[in-house]
Amino acid sequence: MPKKTEIKIENIVGKTRLGVKINLREIVKKIPQIEYNPESFPAATLKFENPKASILIFSTGSMVCAGAKSFEEVKHAFHRIKQKLRENGYKDIFDGETEISNMVASASIGEKINLDKIALTAVNCEYAPEQFPALVYRPDKMNTVILIFNSGKMVVTGAKTMKQLRMSVETAKEMVLQNIHSVIKG
Repeated sequence: MPKKTEIKIENIVGKTRLGVKINLREIVKKIPQIEYNPESFPAATLKFENPKASILIFSTGSMVCAGAKSFEEVKHAFHRIKQKLRENGYKDIFDGETEISNMVASASIGEKINLDKIALTAVNCEYAPEQFPALVYRPDKMNTVILIFNSGKMVVTGAKTMKQLRMSVETAKEMVLQNIHSVIKG
């Protein structure tokens, strides 16, 4: 039985709701680490070093976390900003459910690949090397997109769970291996 492909999480994007509206102009005055420039973007931003993540705070009370490497880091970053908000007058915020919006991960097939040949035979693929150096693979019913490079490296986007991420990587690897005649030994 072939071994599972190692997957490295590069970025997790999560979202949550606070249940109250946030006055962004006011909160920037109270929490100087928060940046807000409404002329260029409608959300305030707070960057954390530990965990390394950025939080977008919208006036509606919605928040988005990007840059985390795990679901626990996303929850921890949200917890930290909620604490800061509570300390600065937002006592009524609630701990809304944290959801994963998108996971970005990398993996490798472990061999160089002839993308031209795979593009001729595989389904659900797009390949235009003059525009972008990777084959774009969209596995059926997974809502993910996998970029496959001729080095054998892959980038997966769109997964919302580790199971979906793992299935997408294994499906892409299987698709490439089914077109084994196009793999360049090297």
